[in-house]
Amino acid sequence: MINKYSEFFKMEIKEDLADRSRFILWIISKPISMMINILIWTAIFSNSNSLSIGGFSIGQTINYFLFQAVFGNIIFNNISEKIGAKIYSGELSTSLLKPVNFSISMVSKSLGGRFFSLIYESIPTHAIAMLFFGMQIYNKPAIILSIISLFLGLLINCFFSLSWSLLYFKTLNYMPLERIKRFVIQFISGFYLPLNFFPLALQNVLKFLPFNFLLYEPTKIFLNIYSFKEILGVMLIQIVWIIVLYGTFNFFFKITLKKFEGVGA
Repeated sequence: MINKYSEFFKMEIKEDLADRSRFILWIISKPISMMINILIWTAIFSNSNSLSIGGFSIGQTINYFLFQAVFGNIIFNNISEKIGAKIYSGELSTSLLKPVNFSISMVSKSLGGRFFSLIYESIPTHAIAMLFFGMQIYNKPAIILSIISLFLGLLINCFFSLSWSLLYFKTLNYMPLERIKRFVIQFISGFYLPLNFFPLALQNVLKFLPFNFLLYEPTKIFLNIYSFKEILGVMLIQIVWIIVLYGTFNFFFKITLKKFEGVGA
């Protein structure tokens, strides 16, 4: 059974390896984006009368965005986009006939892509962040635990994307919904800005949603803000969200398939 889904994992790695332009784009864009973030936040703090903004010092803020640059892309996936394309082309009907669990096969492929991202993007970016931008490692256990938490955040996002893809069964023009999903998740997961910089009312709402557990909470673990007990609490909530979202998808997927009519090729 495991070997069956490991083939999907390997398949995605092979597809990503064929796209050499991604590595070239990384070489150009990553150092530039890291430098821009450092310059912006250094200027913001230098013009502020406070030693901290949103509870973060300048060192924590810079390391927050360096961590995003190094590991932020790991949690994102294109599962819902791929399902939308399968629905549009008619390939979904064929995929559903295969002797595998559809959702697990899609997640396995996504994990393969994220593994590729870790090896060919995150590790080299981490070296650049350490050598040229002074990325600080607060303690080794913190970075290990933050990466474990990121993995759980990835699974949360995978199962959310599966659930979101159910909307594409109702429309062939899925790309506008996909773009909205992508931007909103990046925004409220803390990719562009730490969530503690948001208005308090919005922060209180986000506490009841899974998205701050995708990236924001793992980053706070990296910054050594939480105690070990608090870290375990964060991971427990992440596991609960994984179970809830997986169960939600399976429940509504069965209902959706009863009304699904294959189109396309």
